Amino acid sequence: LDIAENALRALSVSYPDCPEIVLHQARLAQAKGKISEATELYYRYTDTNPGDSRGLAYFGRFFLEQRDYMKADALSAA
Repeated sequence: LDIAENALRALSVSYPDCPEIVLHQARLAQAKGKISEATELYYRYTDTNPGDSRGLAYFGRFFLEQRDYMKADALSAA
């Protein structure tokens, strides 16, 4: 995970507004157990790409892992 984190950090310097980088940063934060960071990044991604089913699916699974079923359900309706 550290290698991925370093690569994403370097890419985000060159491409700070790239939505793919934000999504991968969110998934990495989730994998590392950084809940608030992952939440912020997922919101940032879905605010930028509200119709992207992949981002919504990852975010929904994240909420399911957190046992936040109401938020997961709300995302499924998006």
